[in-house]
Amino acid sequence: MPLLNEISTLLRRILRISAAAFVIFFCAVIPSYAQQTQIAALTLQTADALEKAHAKKVAVLDFSGPGLEVTQFGRDLANQFSDALAKFDDKFVMSDRPQFLQALSAAKPSMATPSDLNSGQLAKTIHADTEVLGHLKSDGTRVSLAVEVRTVKHGKTVAKFHETFEESKDMDAELAQVLSKVDYPDSDAIGYTEPTCIRCPNPQYSDAAFKAHVEGSVELSAVIETDGRASHIVVEKRLGAGLDENAVNAVQDWEFRPSQGPDGKPAAVRILFTLDFYLH
Repeated sequence: MPLLNEISTLLRRILRISAAAFVIFFCAVIPSYAQQTQIAALTLQTADALEKAHAKKVAVLDFSGPGLEVTQFGRDLANQFSDALAKFDDKFVMSDRPQFLQALSAAKPSMATPSDLNSGQLAKTIHADTEVLGHLKSDGTRVSLAVEVRTVKHGKTVAKFHETFEESKDMDAELAQVLSKVDYPDSDAIGYTEPTCIRCPNPQYSDAAFKAHVEGSVELSAVIETDGRASHIVVEKRLGAGLDENAVNAVQDWEFRPSQGPDGKPAAVRILFTLDFYLH
């Protein structure tokens, strides 16, 4: 029977049998019982998706957010999520995170995050067939965690899950610092002009995406500063196979004519745009 159909039973089993091994994983960052239950349910959904995808060896990559940035908070949360999934060792094998993170860093020392690493390099480095990615966002009052299950060989997404938690004074202090909302007006706000791109070369197609024939769009949000450069870049919709990272790298080099505010002076605004990747 699929794991998801047994979620209530499994949840009770986790909370009862592994109180010291599961709940403690998350209590430092997700303190309330309700939030622990949400995380437990999210883990069970992920385990169910891994079973349905016939995963044999699974790697949980660092949880990013905001954008492609990886913080210690995101890394700790990924460690805890991986440890929780390891309780399902009768279904699949979990990659040893400290070991493969060290291997990935040695393979690509300049890597900001393994979440958008070339999937071929990932498979060669850690010998996993399925990866679990996580992304954190905040609107100032709530924290959202999006989890994606993806095959390593073809970069195909097989499942996505999402949970939202109310922020509280009990949450880890780093969470408030890392996920704090950047307060900028939208580019279409009344009184503001749209930034104009004056030098925006297309992002490069990754070798992994070319080999796997990955096509589609990456959606980004960014703040266009008064100097015409993009900052606070956040990947809103991922494509994988290294294309998300290439999109961010491209936008970091773009030059804009900045927005003008209601006072006629240059103003920093947030803008949402799409970068397309299609083979011709």
